[in-house]
Amino acid sequence: MSLEEIKKFIPKLTSNLHKGSLGRICVIGGCKDYTGAPYFAGMSALRCGSDLVHIMTTESASIPIKCYSPDLMVHSYLPELEGKKTLLEGERLPENVLELLKKINCLCIGPGLGRSKRTQEFLYLIIKQARSIQLPICIDADGLWAVKNNLECIQGYRNVILTPNHPEFIRLYQSAFACDPNMENLEQTVKELANKLGNVTILKKGSIDFISNGVISLQGQIQGSNRRVSGQGDILSGCATVFLNWALKSVQQDNKETIKSLNKEELENSKLNGFISNLIPLAALGASAITRRANLLAYKKIGRSIITSDILTYVGKSFDELFLD
Repeated sequence: MSLEEIKKFIPKLTSNLHKGSLGRICVIGGCKDYTGAPYFAGMSALRCGSDLVHIMTTESASIPIKCYSPDLMVHSYLPELEGKKTLLEGERLPENVLELLKKINCLCIGPGLGRSKRTQEFLYLIIKQARSIQLPICIDADGLWAVKNNLECIQGYRNVILTPNHPEFIRLYQSAFACDPNMENLEQTVKELANKLGNVTILKKGSIDFISNGVISLQGQIQGSNRRVSGQGDILSGCATVFLNWALKSVQQDNKETIKSLNKEELENSKLNGFISNLIPLAALGASAITRRANLLAYKKIGRSIITSDILTYVGKSFDELFLD
């Protein structure tokens, strides 16, 4: 598998497209202390090619994020980290959250989310609802902290990409196996964890990005630079969400009649479902490639002083260089 395979599911730009055709993404993240991360994830999704991006965040984070860019649609639906006010009614999500989830194609969960117990409980309800309507999910950052504390929330749900960095991967592995991972053979270790979690796709970030869903294993080795800025992972998660949506949508369009004829259980057990899930590592590879190339282009232009905003600027150029003929 290669970047050429990714080109096959990237939608073509035609005059028949309408607003939303190339993706309606929702980033769930941000809190009083962290407002930049969901902004970078959302803007990278737009720069990568998604049409519409919603940000679901806390009330305290919503105004700063709105001020960063008018291109993002910001909703203050998340509970604050502190305070007595709760948005939850028992085990049910608020209607405004349920309505938003119906409008979108793919979720990006975690950038700047925070780790409070209230936030995690809210997140588990969102993941449960997303699974019930087969909404694909990319999970990063503090979203992975919540997953680490409750692996069952994503267990066996194949329409997921997890994007852990080094310490996040170790915590996930320890939670799954109750022992430390073998970091000397990351290709095998990432594959083991993906299998343990029921064939979710894992993109373990590092000097080489190791990707596996337990069946297919890939490596992201597009040249980047040695300058690693803190928001680069947010850019990757935004791009991964876009590619995840495109990959799954391409198969659904090509097999529309077959999918319509199968009930949920039959689809989960069909060969088609296996084929669909095996496209997801390619989506992760595409995000890895764009992020690395954008980092390199920014570094060549600016040097060691690059910041996340500089990398974001080159997401579109990276896409063109890698995926346009």
